[in-house]
Amino acid sequence: MRRIFIMEARKACTSNSFNIKDLPGTSGRLDIVCRCVIAALKFGGGVRLNTVFYAVLEGPPAPPLTLKVDGAEIDNISGSELQLALTLKKLLKGEKIKGFNVERKSFIEAVSEVRRKAEVYYLHESGKPIRMVNFPHRKDVLFVLGDHLGLPPRSERLLEKLGAFKVSLGPKRYLGSHCIVMVHDELDRKGGEVVEVK
Repeated sequence: MRRIFIMEARKACTSNSFNIKDLPGTSGRLDIVCRCVIAALKFGGGVRLNTVFYAVLEGPPAPPLTLKVDGAEIDNISGSELQLALTLKKLLKGEKIKGFNVERKSFIEAVSEVRRKAEVYYLHESGKPIRMVNFPHRKDVLFVLGDHLGLPPRSERLLEKLGAFKVSLGPKRYLGSHCIVMVHDELDRKGGEVVEVK
């Protein structure tokens, strides 16, 4: 079973023009994307091989772009937000980086593509408590989350149309990176396989 996360990053920059010294102020909050990549894929001193992270970048100048980072393909993942931002800067410049990929793909396209092989869950405060949810053991699971702005109504309508199941991590809103860690923790507790590479 693979764990797949898709984040809609509504303001995230779609070029490499951002200033690495002012990542939050110049990149449309790519710093949030970087933190979520780290939360999704880094595990101790290694990488979660069974996890894939997508971020749909919808900021200027040329949206949308979908970033994909596959734990089964990368050699390692930096725990440094700035180091990861430098990697994204190279990627958005057109450089090839193992395990990282950028495609011209919208949120609707990304979610629709992944859900063909995965059960879809929408992380939302009003959902069923995650500890009461029985996740499949032989099928991929897709968790959809918003950035600091949350998902727009059109994306929520899409998830409803696709039959996404709402799952709650608690009554409060948490940072996206914290949500990802909490999901991993819960799946680990339920006996999901944790795979590392050193």
